[in-house]
Amino acid sequence: MNTGGAFALNPITGKAASVVGIHGVDPVNRAKQSALSNCGEGCFLFGVNGKIVWKGYTKPEKSNAEQVELDIDLNKFRISLYDPKKFRITSGQKIEFERYLDLVSIEKTGITHAFAISENGYSARSSYSENKSKDDYSEVKLSAIKKCEHKSSGAVCVLYAINDQLVEKK
Repeated sequence: MNTGGAFALNPITGKAASVVGIHGVDPVNRAKQSALSNCGEGCFLFGVNGKIVWKGYTKPEKSNAEQVELDIDLNKFRISLYDPKKFRITSGQKIEFERYLDLVSIEKTGITHAFAISENGYSARSSYSENKSKDDYSEVKLSAIKKCEHKSSGAVCVLYAINDQLVEKK
């Protein structure tokens, strides 16, 4: 009897899913579909029936998170700040924050940066150049939060820093 197995992976987030021991009609294709479905958006097949089928990954010019549209009325959106009483920043978020600070330190003046984090360990950053209006300043914060929410599969994200300043809830 034929069986099918497959392993799917998201190269950006590292999320993975595997399915083994699928029997019946067209087990290999069913295993592929099941692994991709269980892995979620942005996943690719890495292995099928014990053989690597991965062809490599070419990063798009902009990641999906960077292409997230901000179709929100900025006046109606309240930006939540990080509250250390609710959750602690993870070691992975600390590493990403260090990278963010390196970027902030080398960028020319006149660029506003924002960094957001989620309780489930994801983070994202956003930047806007000078000569922007007050709404654009709000948009850089919203953009970081929306990118973070996209990367964290919709988990709530909060603002952690603007430029090199932490913005914790007091």
